[in-house]
Amino acid sequence: MLSKPLGEVLSEAEHLYQGVDDLSKRPSDLVAEGKLVEDVLGKSANEASRLKAAADLPSGSFSMSDWADYPIAVVPKPEGPFIRLEGTEHKAARKAADKANRIIRRQRGLVGQPVDVHEIKPVKFGGSPTDASNKVLLLREVHQQQVTPWWNKLLKDIGE
Repeated sequence: MLSKPLGEVLSEAEHLYQGVDDLSKRPSDLVAEGKLVEDVLGKSANEASRLKAAADLPSGSFSMSDWADYPIAVVPKPEGPFIRLEGTEHKAARKAADKANRIIRRQRGLVGQPVDVHEIKPVKFGGSPTDASNKVLLLREVHQQQVTPWWNKLLKDIGE
Protein backbone atom coordinates (compact mmCIF):
# COMPACT_ATOMS: atom_id res chain seq x y z
CA MET A 1 0.00 0.00 0.00
CA LEU A 2 1.28 3.46 -0.86
CA SER A 3 2.15 5.69 2.06
CA LYS A 4 1.54 8.81 -0.07
CA PRO A 5 -1.54 9.83 -2.06
CA LEU A 6 -1.37 8.86 -5.75
CA GLY A 7 -1.35 12.50 -6.85
CA GLU A 8 1.72 13.21 -4.73
CA VAL A 9 3.52 10.14 -6.07
CA LEU A 10 2.77 11.18 -9.67
CA SER A 11 3.99 14.71 -8.98
CA GLU A 12 7.28 13.43 -7.60
CA ALA A 13 7.71 11.14 -10.61
CA GLU A 14 7.30 13.80 -13.32
CA HIS A 15 10.95 13.45 -14.37
CA LEU A 16 10.15 9.89 -15.52
CA TYR A 17 7.82 11.24 -18.22
CA GLN A 18 10.21 13.51 -20.13
CA GLY A 19 9.36 11.82 -23.44
CA VAL A 20 5.76 13.00 -23.24
CA ASP A 21 4.93 15.91 -25.57
CA ASP A 22 3.43 18.31 -23.04
CA LEU A 23 5.51 18.31 -19.86
CA SER A 24 3.26 20.90 -18.25
CA LYS A 25 0.62 18.19 -17.80
CA ARG A 26 0.73 15.47 -15.22
CA PRO A 27 0.63 11.85 -16.47
CA SER A 28 -2.80 11.33 -14.93
CA ASP A 29 -4.06 14.37 -16.89
CA LEU A 30 -2.78 12.86 -20.14
CA VAL A 31 -4.53 9.58 -19.41
CA ALA A 32 -7.74 11.43 -18.53
CA GLU A 33 -7.50 13.31 -21.85
CA GLY A 34 -7.52 10.02 -23.68
CA LYS A 35 -3.82 9.73 -24.42
CA LEU A 36 -2.85 6.08 -24.58
CA VAL A 37 -1.67 4.68 -21.28
CA GLU A 38 1.08 2.92 -23.23
CA ASP A 39 2.33 6.29 -24.51
CA VAL A 40 2.43 7.71 -21.01
CA LEU A 41 3.74 4.69 -19.14
CA GLY A 42 5.70 2.91 -21.88
CA LYS A 43 3.63 -0.26 -21.53
CA SER A 44 2.51 -2.71 -24.21
CA ALA A 45 -0.93 -2.17 -25.72
CA ASN A 46 -2.37 -5.17 -23.84
CA GLU A 47 -0.88 -4.11 -20.53
CA ALA A 48 -2.00 -0.51 -21.09
CA SER A 49 -5.53 -1.66 -21.86
CA ARG A 50 -5.58 -3.85 -18.75
CA LEU A 51 -4.34 -0.98 -16.56
CA LYS A 52 -6.93 1.44 -17.95
CA ALA A 53 -9.74 -1.10 -17.50
CA ALA A 54 -8.64 -1.76 -13.91
CA ALA A 55 -8.60 1.97 -13.18
CA ASP A 56 -12.18 2.29 -14.45
CA LEU A 57 -13.61 -0.46 -12.22
CA PRO A 58 -15.84 0.37 -9.26
CA SER A 59 -14.26 -0.14 -5.85
CA GLY A 60 -14.12 -3.80 -4.83
CA SER A 61 -14.79 -5.10 -8.31
CA PHE A 62 -12.63 -6.93 -10.80
CA SER A 63 -12.60 -7.98 -14.43
CA MET A 64 -11.40 -11.19 -16.01
CA SER A 65 -9.30 -11.59 -19.11
CA ASP A 66 -8.51 -15.31 -18.85
CA TRP A 67 -11.56 -17.32 -19.84
CA ALA A 68 -9.58 -20.52 -20.47
CA ASP A 69 -11.69 -23.60 -19.90
CA TYR A 70 -14.91 -21.56 -19.54
CA PRO A 71 -17.75 -23.71 -20.95
CA ILE A 72 -18.86 -21.23 -23.65
CA ALA A 73 -20.33 -24.10 -25.65
CA VAL A 74 -23.09 -24.46 -23.05
CA VAL A 75 -23.45 -21.04 -21.42
CA PRO A 76 -22.74 -17.49 -22.66
CA LYS A 77 -19.70 -15.73 -21.22
CA PRO A 78 -20.86 -13.08 -18.73
CA GLU A 79 -19.94 -9.42 -18.98
CA GLY A 80 -17.95 -7.72 -16.23
CA PRO A 81 -17.10 -6.02 -14.08
CA PHE A 82 -17.62 -8.55 -11.32
CA ILE A 83 -17.99 -7.87 -7.63
CA ARG A 84 -18.07 -10.62 -5.05
CA LEU A 85 -21.15 -10.40 -2.86
CA GLU A 86 -20.79 -11.66 0.67
CA GLY A 87 -22.77 -12.02 3.88
CA THR A 88 -26.32 -10.74 4.08
CA GLU A 89 -26.07 -9.03 0.68
CA HIS A 90 -25.27 -12.37 -1.00
CA LYS A 91 -27.89 -14.24 1.04
CA ALA A 92 -30.62 -11.77 0.02
CA ALA A 93 -29.61 -11.89 -3.65
CA ARG A 94 -29.39 -15.70 -3.62
CA LYS A 95 -32.84 -15.91 -1.98
CA ALA A 96 -34.31 -13.67 -4.71
CA ALA A 97 -32.59 -15.77 -7.42
CA ASP A 98 -33.88 -19.04 -5.93
CA LYS A 99 -37.43 -17.66 -5.83
CA ALA A 100 -37.20 -16.43 -9.45
CA ASN A 101 -35.74 -19.77 -10.54
CA ARG A 102 -38.57 -21.72 -8.85
CA ILE A 103 -41.10 -19.56 -10.72
CA ILE A 104 -39.31 -20.16 -14.05
CA ARG A 105 -39.20 -23.92 -13.42
CA ARG A 106 -42.91 -23.97 -12.52
CA GLN A 107 -43.97 -21.82 -15.50
CA ARG A 108 -41.99 -23.98 -17.94
CA GLY A 109 -43.15 -27.31 -16.50
CA LEU A 110 -39.62 -28.23 -15.38
CA VAL A 111 -40.35 -29.19 -11.78
CA GLY A 112 -38.90 -32.67 -11.21
CA GLN A 113 -36.87 -32.52 -14.43
CA PRO A 114 -33.04 -32.74 -14.43
CA VAL A 115 -32.75 -29.10 -15.54
CA ASP A 116 -31.25 -26.14 -13.63
CA VAL A 117 -31.75 -22.42 -14.04
CA HIS A 118 -28.28 -20.87 -14.11
CA GLU A 119 -27.42 -17.18 -13.77
CA ILE A 120 -25.07 -16.31 -16.64
CA LYS A 121 -23.35 -13.76 -14.40
CA PRO A 122 -23.62 -15.52 -11.05
CA VAL A 123 -25.35 -13.74 -8.20
CA LYS A 124 -22.20 -14.31 -6.11
CA PHE A 125 -20.36 -12.05 -8.59
CA GLY A 126 -22.96 -9.28 -8.85
CA GLY A 127 -25.28 -10.76 -11.47
CA SER A 128 -28.96 -9.92 -11.35
CA PRO A 129 -30.87 -12.51 -9.33
CA THR A 130 -34.15 -11.85 -11.14
CA ASP A 131 -33.44 -10.50 -14.66
CA ALA A 132 -34.54 -13.11 -17.22
CA SER A 133 -31.72 -12.04 -19.56
CA ASN A 134 -29.28 -13.28 -16.89
CA LYS A 135 -30.84 -16.76 -16.86
CA VAL A 136 -30.24 -19.83 -18.97
CA LEU A 137 -31.59 -23.37 -18.68
CA LEU A 138 -28.97 -26.11 -18.42
CA LEU A 139 -29.12 -29.84 -18.05
CA ARG A 140 -28.32 -30.49 -14.39
CA GLU A 141 -25.42 -32.79 -15.30
CA VAL A 142 -23.81 -30.10 -17.48
CA HIS A 143 -24.41 -27.46 -14.82
CA GLN A 144 -22.88 -29.57 -12.06
CA GLN A 145 -19.97 -31.01 -14.05
CA GLN A 146 -18.88 -28.07 -16.24
CA VAL A 147 -20.29 -24.71 -15.19
CA THR A 148 -20.36 -24.79 -11.38
CA PRO A 149 -16.82 -26.24 -11.11
CA TRP A 150 -15.45 -23.37 -13.26
CA TRP A 151 -16.96 -20.74 -10.95
CA ASN A 152 -15.90 -22.67 -7.83
CA LYS A 153 -12.33 -22.72 -9.12
CA LEU A 154 -12.51 -18.95 -9.64
CA LEU A 155 -13.70 -18.51 -6.04
CA LYS A 156 -10.79 -20.63 -4.84
CA ASP A 157 -8.34 -18.70 -7.03
CA ILE A 158 -9.44 -15.33 -5.66
CA GLY A 159 -9.25 -16.57 -2.11
CA GLU A 160 -12.65 -17.65 -0.92
